[in-house]
Amino acid sequence: MNTKYSTSREAGAALYLALVIGIVLMGMSTVMVSVSTTTTHENETARKHMVRLQIAESGVRRALLDLGQGGDGTLGTMANPVSFGRGSHWVETTDNGDGTYTVLSRGRYGLGERAVAAVVQRVGGLFHHAVFAGNESGDIAYDLDFGGAAVQADLVNGDVYSGNDILVTGDALVNGDVRAMGSIVGASGATGVTSVIPDIPAMGYETNHGVNVSQQFAESQYFSYDSAGGYAWQVSGARESHIFRKNPTDRYVEYSSTSKNDFFLEDPFEIVRGDSNQNGTDPYRVTLSGGDKIGPESNDLVYFIDGNLWVHNKRTYSLQLKYTGEGGTRVTFVVKGNIYISDNFFVHGGGMSGVAMIAMRDASVPDSGNVYFGDPAFGTLQQMNAFLYGENSFYDNNLDASGSAMVDVNGMMSAGDHVEINRTWSNGQHSKLTVNFDSRIKDGTLELPGLPTASGGFGGGFAVMAWREVAQ
Repeated sequence: MNTKYSTSREAGAALYLALVIGIVLMGMSTVMVSVSTTTTHENETARKHMVRLQIAESGVRRALLDLGQGGDGTLGTMANPVSFGRGSHWVETTDNGDGTYTVLSRGRYGLGERAVAAVVQRVGGLFHHAVFAGNESGDIAYDLDFGGAAVQADLVNGDVYSGNDILVTGDALVNGDVRAMGSIVGASGATGVTSVIPDIPAMGYETNHGVNVSQQFAESQYFSYDSAGGYAWQVSGARESHIFRKNPTDRYVEYSSTSKNDFFLEDPFEIVRGDSNQNGTDPYRVTLSGGDKIGPESNDLVYFIDGNLWVHNKRTYSLQLKYTGEGGTRVTFVVKGNIYISDNFFVHGGGMSGVAMIAMRDASVPDSGNVYFGDPAFGTLQQMNAFLYGENSFYDNNLDASGSAMVDVNGMMSAGDHVEINRTWSNGQHSKLTVNFDSRIKDGTLELPGLPTASGGFGGGFAVMAWREVAQ
């Protein structure tokens, strides 16, 4: 056997095998590099594709903000887009003439673009409805009811919203947009509509206020008889809170079942007048300090009450809040409790004046955050001029045949949960409710202290009803 020849042949075979393996490995390496490069490229392409969509969607959000602030929702152009991070977008918004807008937003990132189209609708906030019932409790049986026949039929001049159903019967009439999350019977309107319920606690009224009424009483109250009715706790006429009397003895029966202190809007430093015509021509005036009145300037302030607020006096049909200085009468009453309204309420000063009344929930008191309407014994409530909001609900205070035959609200009635003012009597008669929406806060011509502006917050905004990607 030729050992030398055999060894050389084996060495050649090994070299050949190594060469083949090397070529294979080089090929596999090339393929792996190619695959890795392709995967990285595809991942980057996919990432850029997604970023373009996100930039386009951000354009829709910017358009909603612009619409809410009174703009037309059109932002930038193809030649001059609006920068957004490392990309840009431009938006074209079209008013459809039916309360909706079509928003077309194009997003650009790198060398590519994507586009989305959205249909958006204005959604009302706290000051956008004549009557608002948010149905925060999610009660599937709730109806926002309007009814009555002939001269007793309910009348609403302004928009109406219910977080469940709306029922309009008899000759009742709503002159405005009717919207509901659930069904609408007896009127034409939009169903399946959701609306954001104002977040009252987020306003922080317990610390963000001008006058803490409960605190002022705790610091300097005295017990005294007054022609306003009975003995009550009062404060000095030089303090802002002098426009209230706490727990008057002549109305103990009315408030004896409440859980907190009761503050009655009445001024022991003014003459009690009856206003026999019940039209505000001779009201019992409640005069703010400042202006020509002794005491600190107390107009344009938020009055916070840890307790209940009453508009109810047995010696008059009407009360009028008045500021003697310039610029109208403007205050906001916020109560951590309930609001009870039994007498007519007027505000001095015309178009420059306005009053908001807000009832907040108290977590420790189940019956709180409500607005109660009506004088069950004498039927003296006929007219209320204010912007009314209950974080919980509106209820009637036994409005029946012996109570108010008609109630006019000039302002608004807005509730986080229900508006349940049942006004049909057992004999078939109906207590007429008329709500005339006051648009001054909504359109920005009236600003009340402590309230958000019409462009945001409680003022409402726009919501996306539908959207889809469109070809670029």
